[in-house]
Amino acid sequence: MCASTTGWASFEKRGGARSVGCPFKLVPFAFAAAVPLGGCAQQSVRATPSSSPASSATATVAEPEQSDAIAEARGAAAPSAPTASPAADQQVASPSTFPPRPFTPPHDRSAQPGDGQWVAVGEPGAIDRASWLRPAALVKTVVHPHKVSRFLSVVIVALDLTRLRIGWVPGADDPKVDEPEPGAVRGLIPDSAHSTALCVMNGGWQPRHGRWGMMRAGVVLVPPRPDGCTVAVHDSGRVSVGPWPEVEPVIGELSAYRQTPPCLLHEGMLHPELERNNERRWGGRNPKRKTRRRSAIGIDASGTVLLFAVGIEVGAKLLAEALRHAGAASAAELDINWYWTRFLLFGNAGSEGAPRVTSKLLPGMEYAASEYVSRPSERDFFYAAIKESAVPGRAAPEQR
Repeated sequence: MCASTTGWASFEKRGGARSVGCPFKLVPFAFAAAVPLGGCAQQSVRATPSSSPASSATATVAEPEQSDAIAEARGAAAPSAPTASPAADQQVASPSTFPPRPFTPPHDRSAQPGDGQWVAVGEPGAIDRASWLRPAALVKTVVHPHKVSRFLSVVIVALDLTRLRIGWVPGADDPKVDEPEPGAVRGLIPDSAHSTALCVMNGGWQPRHGRWGMMRAGVVLVPPRPDGCTVAVHDSGRVSVGPWPEVEPVIGELSAYRQTPPCLLHEGMLHPELERNNERRWGGRNPKRKTRRRSAIGIDASGTVLLFAVGIEVGAKLLAEALRHAGAASAAELDINWYWTRFLLFGNAGSEGAPRVTSKLLPGMEYAASEYVSRPSERDFFYAAIKESAVPGRAAPEQR
């Protein structure tokens, strides 16, 4: 059941009106799995099964071997999806709808073992803060969204917003404004979040590439565009993703917003241009240059699960389809290209507990251990911190 009957027709200029029914349909999950979690969180994620046939394809594509990036993204090796449901006493209790249920890979021909199964985020041996929370508040999976190619893949991280809060910080090189900017120093996670910062995710395109809107603490760094997809961080802690006309009426309730090119997904529907295979607005394919990585951020229908995705060798349409299959209702494309796509995990440095980067989602992700904490980031970013009420041994309400 969807909460709204408005769709892309409300935000796309067309010659005539058309009615749009309930556009979002939850993707059914086809199997249950007991998945050994990789990295520092050693526990199992289990779910109740339902049935849904996966799509199949008839074409044949010659492909390379599975990349090291995908092998590392999977963490511990996951078995093929079992058909039997786990026993009731083996179910893991979790707040709200987290962790997400395993889902059937979209295509039989391209699916790989472990696709659609959620495992904890973190590199083996790394002392990541992600291990502080049980059940895991960060889990990941892999989707192969192409009908036949195993070489095109999307790694997706799900974040539990019932226990995590999201912040957005402009980069040191982002546009300066005349009025004072309250809050944190440019390019650095606020000092108040140092003790609970869990991870950092890249932001969007440089302002010179589209002039997409930016605002933090009431200060507008770049004016919003009417056609921009807007990632909004609300004063209440809620995160929403949607077209600017939906966000503008509640702008007084926001602590920050970051705009991107038009939404990849809105209420479960791909943007009409993507449906027509026109990806130009999202940094589409250039025959002389291959976009090796592109990132995106999305939210599920409940508003309690944030999804961050890194696509490898995929275009905007396949990235959107992968996010939708993993449960995203709305999604925005963030930065693209190899160097600027990042998902990094924090651990502690020294006795004072200052955070430092201890591991990364994919091999080759560039970073400095002190970046975002003592060394300002050139580019804007999102970060996730543990809510005070979710830190073990603490029950105090969160201070924003």
